[in-house]
Amino acid sequence: MIKLSTILQIGCGAVAVYLLLAPTPTVGATISTIALPTTDMADYMSYNQWLAQSFTGDSGASDMRIDSVTLKFDAFSHNSNAVVMITGSTASRAPDLGNVYATMDTTDLTFVPTHSVSTVTLMPEAGSAANQLPADGEYWIVFGASALDDFDNPGLYHWSFLNEHGSYVESDGWKVGAFTAASSTGGAGFVSSSSFAPYSFSISLTSVPEPGVPTLIVLGLGARVFSRRRKLILL
Repeated sequence: MIKLSTILQIGCGAVAVYLLLAPTPTVGATISTIALPTTDMADYMSYNQWLAQSFTGDSGASDMRIDSVTLKFDAFSHNSNAVVMITGSTASRAPDLGNVYATMDTTDLTFVPTHSVSTVTLMPEAGSAANQLPADGEYWIVFGASALDDFDNPGLYHWSFLNEHGSYVESDGWKVGAFTAASSTGGAGFVSSSSFAPYSFSISLTSVPEPGVPTLIVLGLGARVFSRRRKLILL
């Protein structure tokens, strides 16, 4: 005859497995200016001239992972060494290239038509830096080119910016930042400025799940079983 204690142990194990496999709800956030009208002008990005747009997370926001980044620009001349990355911020409120949270796969940039405004969505590179963004921080989308292309071509992309403030898409405490930045030395020495006309971009985020009720219940059951076994051994 199977002992009652054995049945209880099997039942607890089944419940634990079910709770661990139960999906943990996540929350998405989107920061976007992409749908708002842009000016006829744009700032240019090339091998030497890098650009950046800030975005922020409030102290009460959730930590996030980067799903994708979308840019709106006009490609005049392609450079296969174009880079798009998410970085932290320096104390002087400029992009910190020594603190890269994610590097985006820019392969699709080389396939957009030239002399035409395009909207391109980029995904994080496989094996890129950990792309978890802690809340309560300032971050940057950096757009540049890491090297000259074939035939010493620096590339030339015009990143569109808005003609005025508008109703930005912001959610879960994540917002469009108040600063843009530029570097005329290939990503070194960024100079930031307060911007009333942010660049045209969108970033899609997914919350990082915290230990939920199922996990805590399983941990509690494990601690109880361990404590009971210790008591039996001591007796």
